[in-house]
Amino acid sequence: MPLYWAGRAGRLDRWMEVLKDCLS
Repeated sequence: MPLYWAGRAGRLDRWMEVLKDCLS
């Protein structure tokens, strides 16, 4: 798995956490 895609996946996970914090 290229580091580029790994970085994007990490960003998505972080954004999901941020959205959950905003919704909660």
